[in-house]
Amino acid sequence: MSATSSRRLAAAVATAAVAAAVLVGLTSCAVRGAPTASPATGPTAPPALPMPWSDGGPMLWPLPLNDGAAPVTYPTPFPRKSVKYGFLDAAARVVAAPRYGAVDYCLDHGRPSRVVALRGAALDVLALDGTVTRTIQTKAGSSTHAPTVCCLGDTVAAFAQDQGVFEWQQTFRLDTGKLDPAAKRITVNSMDKLHPNPTDEPPSPLPRSYPVYAGGGWAESRAHPERYLNLTTRARRTVPGTTCRGTLGFLVCGDLTTALPMVYDQNGHLTDFADVEQQITLPNASTAIPFAWAVSGNVQGYIDRAGAWHFQEPLYQSLTD
Repeated sequence: MSATSSRRLAAAVATAAVAAAVLVGLTSCAVRGAPTASPATGPTAPPALPMPWSDGGPMLWPLPLNDGAAPVTYPTPFPRKSVKYGFLDAAARVVAAPRYGAVDYCLDHGRPSRVVALRGAALDVLALDGTVTRTIQTKAGSSTHAPTVCCLGDTVAAFAQDQGVFEWQQTFRLDTGKLDPAAKRITVNSMDKLHPNPTDEPPSPLPRSYPVYAGGGWAESRAHPERYLNLTTRARRTVPGTTCRGTLGFLVCGDLTTALPMVYDQNGHLTDFADVEQQITLPNASTAIPFAWAVSGNVQGYIDRAGAWHFQEPLYQSLTD
């Protein structure tokens, strides 16, 4: 056989092998019943998509790191006491590594304008590009209980309290970083009134056959609790034997005995996500949060309502995660 014939034979064999591999891949997907329009995931982060606020302006997004100090239980994968927070900017870039134990947003007419964050006894004030504009020393380093922060207009309150009893509290002016002697001492009730958390209000009225709001744009049947309806797409999904909640258009179903929940998109199709959680709560925010924290395979990060990744990192950041 000539050299040319040998090369042609080798090329034909290679082509047939590729075709067979593709056929096997398609067949295996068909056998598994691969979900429609499920998100692509992998160990390598996709090209970063922008992460502005809902009005298109700049934003700092929390970057949670579970340090393994507390058990991780569904449906709250990031217990507050075991989390350190960093920040992403509006371009989905890490601008502050996870080192903050408590964070809060300062709002201007319902829009985030800056962030206050505690690391030990230091309280950093961050601009929406991640720049630390001021650092304030607090009593937080000597707290018996986990300290926290609360942005109140032009001031920030740092305090530690347990079951409604305040161990200590300090209020600082954000423009000077100095203690504000005129600041009124806050209480649990006054803090709740000044700094309420937004709620996921159901649209009204709900369909007669699906009168129970499950959150995130999904409604539940009262007669058949395993049946759910997406209020935007009108997609229906029946998930027997589990409890479901809606988040950003996704339906997350599982219970305390479920190792990993099942996640359906707004069309009712099973996705590759192992969890989708609305991690962010911005008090007094006048617009909906456009991103959710998701887990899929060996990666985690922020996705949008369509399931597209905007930030992605390895699921396990350390041996204790």
